[in-house]
Amino acid sequence: MGCLENNRRDHFSKRFKTVVKKHFKLDENHALYSFRHTFITKLYRALLENSSPHAAKSELMGITGHASMDALEKYLRISMLNYQMIILIYFNKYGYFYNDKR
Repeated sequence: MGCLENNRRDHFSKRFKTVVKKHFKLDENHALYSFRHTFITKLYRALLENSSPHAAKSELMGITGHASMDALEKYLRISMLNYQMIILIYFNKYGYFYNDKR
């Protein structure tokens, strides 16, 4: 990561802390990247409406810039229970997983 990118990240993090967190009285559990995590998770769930979990994650990787599926999965805010529900919804909708078209 370059120096310019670090400076930008620091700048936006400081602005978020002094402007947004103060205004909305957010505690230390809310950080700038909390919103990014939440948005990406909501986008993933929306993508699942028209694609498989793998296809949705592949599309997200292009949007987020994650280099691997593992890195993206760690980033997504999906509990194991939610993940199991997503799989069941997909299976019930299409009756198969990924390319296993019976």
